[in-house]
Amino acid sequence: MTEQVRQIFQRARQAFCQWGRRQRVLSIALPALLLAGVVCASLFLEDGAHAPAAPAISPTGAATPEEVKHPSVQLAPEWTLPVMDGESLLAIVDGVAGEYNAVGISAAVVEDGAVTASCGWGMADLGGRAMTADTKVRCASISKVAVAICAMRMIEDGLLTLDGSISPLWGFDVSSRAYPDVPISLELLLTHTSTISELEGLKTLSAAKSQMSGHPFTGAEPGTVWRYSNYGFGILGTTLELACGTNLDAYAQEAFLVPMGMDASFYTANFEPEELASLYRGTVNEWSAAGQANARLPQGIGEAVGFYSGNFTTSAGDYAKLIAMLANDGIYEGVRYLDAASVEELERPRLTADNGESVFDQCLALRRKEGIYGQDTLYYHTGSAYGVYALMSYNPETKNGVVVISTGADRAVDENGIYGLCAAITQQVYQQIDQAEGDL
Repeated sequence: MTEQVRQIFQRARQAFCQWGRRQRVLSIALPALLLAGVVCASLFLEDGAHAPAAPAISPTGAATPEEVKHPSVQLAPEWTLPVMDGESLLAIVDGVAGEYNAVGISAAVVEDGAVTASCGWGMADLGGRAMTADTKVRCASISKVAVAICAMRMIEDGLLTLDGSISPLWGFDVSSRAYPDVPISLELLLTHTSTISELEGLKTLSAAKSQMSGHPFTGAEPGTVWRYSNYGFGILGTTLELACGTNLDAYAQEAFLVPMGMDASFYTANFEPEELASLYRGTVNEWSAAGQANARLPQGIGEAVGFYSGNFTTSAGDYAKLIAMLANDGIYEGVRYLDAASVEELERPRLTADNGESVFDQCLALRRKEGIYGQDTLYYHTGSAYGVYALMSYNPETKNGVVVISTGADRAVDENGIYGLCAAITQQVYQQIDQAEGDL
């Protein structure tokens, strides 16, 4: 069996496992069925036999990765010798973890647009279960980047626009009373400039509509003032649900997660306790693995307003696939998931923001800084909740990136306003890659 076939079989297995979990939508299984069919066909080839060369399968018959979107067969990426592997990454993590008193760490590396290393360190549960490279961790606010990717895909599909008012989707005027002529758009929500007040998440669409119809905005002019808003991202996620006609997790599974081979979900209840890390603040269990697995499982539109600001749950290794896709201008392993123009839009700075600990360029969900961790330009996002500290980052020029998700670590930030443990691991990874490439 060829390596490409092995990869296809692995993705098919992951997709069927996801489909078999509680009340997962049927559409998620369809890509898996196509992949499994390819595997079955390949098994009829005798060892040593070679199938005739064929162009990539695509709806339009295109033969190059740049022209392919949603094909049933993924093209193998060009392979380059990586600097990092699981062992070298684990050595870096192990050297940093003790300094910040971490309980568990999930980490991964992207090199030249490919995921090359992942590892788990410490404990997924202090009751005796170790953190592995496959352990899923609720990754806090780096979830917002996954929401932004869904938004850009829906824009490509013509379901909504970046700068148009969200009012038609909600069925009433969504605006600030002080500035009724300024449309509240996806762009304002994605850049934390909508001026929506920081409210509590709600469990029903009717309750969310009741709250939003009350014009819960500050007195500032939308688009002119930056104010980080978790609730704004909840409204963003619900707006995307209204546009696509299903809950956002179902959309993400079909559009990205299953075809990219990601075992991930916005809903922790889609996993079993043994797959999840318990979340610790210090050594205090803030949210047990069993509690996460038994959490409410949203079904319909508007049942997860509070989920989309920070509830994305996966391993660092699987999250890194999103970074690889962005670093490759929308392509992951030969398959285009976003247009290059959409990635460029995600990365375009809108304004300079100051969160009290750092000054950075605010893009669409992503943040941008120059000259940090030895990189000319770095796009990133941090996360903090329930004792989790997380960081995703990538350099679009080198196509290198790092993901770190920790539990139980001390809260500390560096001079860039980035959580200390995540920053230390990230900086060492970039330094090791840059040094190795400089020695070539």
